[in-house]
Amino acid sequence: MSNLYVSDNYLKKVATANVKKDSIKEKLKEIENHPATLDEHYEAANELYSAYKTLYNLADNPSGNIQTYTSNYNDADTAFMEAYEDFAELMEDFE
Repeated sequence: MSNLYVSDNYLKKVATANVKKDSIKEKLKEIENHPATLDEHYEAANELYSAYKTLYNLADNPSGNIQTYTSNYNDADTAFMEAYEDFAELMEDFE
């Protein structure tokens, strides 16, 4: 397992994930000053990002035993999918 964490492929994937996470965070900052009519959309985007960060952190820094990790992952996955579905529904306003 320790070989995984030093492999070039793993390190590239981690670096890519970090760049994407930071990019999403920057895009959210860019739209902080949005029109009031988009408050609900902005909040949904923040909820989605928060759920994404939870999943990201579980992947980046796994902890606990297999049972607690699995439970935490399942909870985070469910929260992410709910946030995604809410966000996707709101984005239909722009289609």
